[in-house]
Amino acid sequence: MITLYDLPSRFEDPNPTYSPFVGRVKLALQHKGLPFTTHWIEYSEITAKAKEIGAPPTSIRPDGSPLYTVPFIFDSETNLAVSDSFLIVKYLDRTYPKSGPTLIPAGTDVLQNLFALDTAMAPLLPLYTFLRASIFHKLSPSMQEAYVKLGPPFDTQAHLKLGKEELKELWTRMEAALGRIDGAMGERNTLVAEKQPTFADAALWANLHVIKLVVGTNSEEWTAITSTWHNGRWGKYLSWLESYGQIDTI
Repeated sequence: MITLYDLPSRFEDPNPTYSPFVGRVKLALQHKGLPFTTHWIEYSEITAKAKEIGAPPTSIRPDGSPLYTVPFIFDSETNLAVSDSFLIVKYLDRTYPKSGPTLIPAGTDVLQNLFALDTAMAPLLPLYTFLRASIFHKLSPSMQEAYVKLGPPFDTQAHLKLGKEELKELWTRMEAALGRIDGAMGERNTLVAEKQPTFADAALWANLHVIKLVVGTNSEEWTAITSTWHNGRWGKYLSWLESYGQIDTI
């Protein structure tokens, strides 16, 4: 059994994962048809838990010490721990080649990783402060204390301070960012492989899922994204990704 380590929140959604990096792995496990269990850990527990199961650090701090981040997994079938969403998905393809589609087909790894790190993140950037502030208020006090120290500083009340016109401009910029992806996809229904999902699709889905968590499925903004923008492409795209290879999780 695979255990995925994720961060708890108070979002009222069947999938409350607000880290887009964890979200990629969660959807990849579904697409591969691999049962998994989720273990919820707070920021303060990440380093100790990663060391306990042997998950490697994902980068190095300025002072030279190792930095541990989610996602990481532990696979009891192989007794291995793997960190970093891209490396985890490569591991799943390599270890379980007969389970589900190959999410990072040969020769696509560099471009898919670049897409996930750059282009797929573009729709989030205009809403960065709005999203960070909204997520902050869905965390426990102990999680909030750690969350504000991650990434660039932000106003924890920004989601309340933005005026109607300011928010409209941010959503317009997000629509434009998605429009560039829409234009690149053209008549295709997927980003890389025809008729089957890949890591790039999981990365884009995970970013849009964060937005859905924050604004809600019944909001005007989410309705516009899924039903109006780019001829309703994103609603159909997300529904297909979410239904592909659905499995029960523990």
